[in-house]
Formats: sequence, C-alpha cells, structure tokens
Amino acid sequence: MEPALVRIGTELLEETYESLAAMARARGWTIEEAARIMIHEGMASIIAEETRQKIEGLPDAEKVVHLLRQLKDVEADYASLKFQNFTFMQDNKILQMNLTGYKCKAESLETFVNELKKEMARLKTAGQPAPG
Repeated sequence: MEPALVRIGTELLEETYESLAAMARARGWTIEEAARIMIHEGMASIIAEETRQKIEGLPDAEKVVHLLRQLKDVEADYASLKFQNFTFMQDNKILQMNLTGYKCKAESLETFVNELKKEMARLKTAGQPAPG
C-alpha cells in the first residue's frame, strides 16, 4: 500500500511554538520539518520505552528473540525508505534535466523574440509596415 500524507493541526502555547521555532532555526530546518522530526523522535522514544518494559522481566534468550524481531521490522522499514529515497532521487534527476531543457528552450525563444522586435523596429524606421 502506498503511504499517504495526512495534514494535522494543533494548538500550542506561544512559548512552546517559540521554542520550536528557535530549535528549527538553529538547525536550519523549517518549523514543519522540526515538528515532523520531533513527532518521529517522540514516537521512537515511546516505542523504545514500551519495548524496554516488555522485555524487562524476560530471560535473556527471549529478549534477544524479541529484539531480533524488532530489528527485522526496522530493517524492512529502512529498506522501503531507502527504495523510496532512490526513486525520489531518480525522479529529481529527471526533473532537473527537464528543467535544464526548458530553460534552454526559454532562452532560445527569448533570443528569437528579441530578434523579431529588432527586425520590427528596423522595418518601422525604414518606413515599411511590420508583418502580421
């Protein structure tokens, strides 16, 4: 299943927002990036604590099995993200090549338009009607 983006909105105390904005600026992030990163970090912290609590009373062998299962899940998620990143990078390269082509075409058209304007001005000064 393709991941979907969901937009959320929430209210924060102004001082919390200012702290978030300061942290974002200090790291060169947008506020949205900072909020997203902090949500993920917070979720990872909660999951890590829940895992620690689950395995706390288990014998060592069971702890290892449990942690290996979690590692497998994380590696699967990582592989998926790595593949998505690769496809995004490929798409980005294609878009960059297209943009370069469009820029060249725009420059060429701009040069052509300027030449036509010069020709129209020359014809006007020569007393001939401009074509079209």
